[in-house]
Amino acid sequence: MLFAVFAYAALTLVVILAVPHPKDRRLARLRQAQERWAELMDRRG
Repeated sequence: MLFAVFAYAALTLVVILAVPHPKDRRLARLRQAQERWAELMDRRG
């Protein structure tokens, strides 16, 4: 289960970094992903 979470996080990072965006928007999306990741970790306790 934990592996699936890490795989999902890695995939999200790849998608965010691979899809071309204006730089500031990319950073905003990266921050959103990090917040989501933190939420997941908090929920897992």
